Amino acid sequence: MKKLLIGIVAALIVVVGGVVIYSLVSDKDVTESEYVQEVNAEQEYTEKNSENKKDTENTADDNTTQEQTQQSSDEEKKVYTPTFMYFISNSDENFEETNKVIDELKKEYDGKVNFDIVNVDENPEAKENFPVDGQTPALIMLNTSNDISAFEFKCGDKDKLKSAIDAAMK
Repeated sequence: MKKLLIGIVAALIVVVGGVVIYSLVSDKDVTESEYVQEVNAEQEYTEKNSENKKDTENTADDNTTQEQTQQSSDEEKKVYTPTFMYFISNSDENFEETNKVIDELKKEYDGKVNFDIVNVDENPEAKENFPVDGQTPALIMLNTSNDISAFEFKCGDKDKLKSAIDAAMK
């Protein structure tokens, strides 16, 4: 008996739902095919707007990507003058000889390389910014891309310093 009642109630719900839907559609004097056409038109409109939005987003993304590529190309193309950063201390072994080597290198690479010689005894804050305390003479060589191309501690050998400069200029 219960199953019969459940079946009847379910059938009534389906019938009432169908009548409600039919009355909504018939109130507008719309046939089923017209209703389907309206739904399709709405879907097409939604799809076109979605595609236009995607195209706009893609165009914006493409423009951003082009700008970023252009920026990175410009940055890659920019050539910097190599920089020879050299940290010395009055207490360095061979302090006087090292200064002579630096003077020779400055003359040889004049106008081709920036020389930044820092005496950490006269400029103690350099020790705070660069890890050279107790490691002098120390070289930090920046290449034409402004990247560190050499980092040497306890380096006063002229040939080694020249090699670092030459490598940074390539």
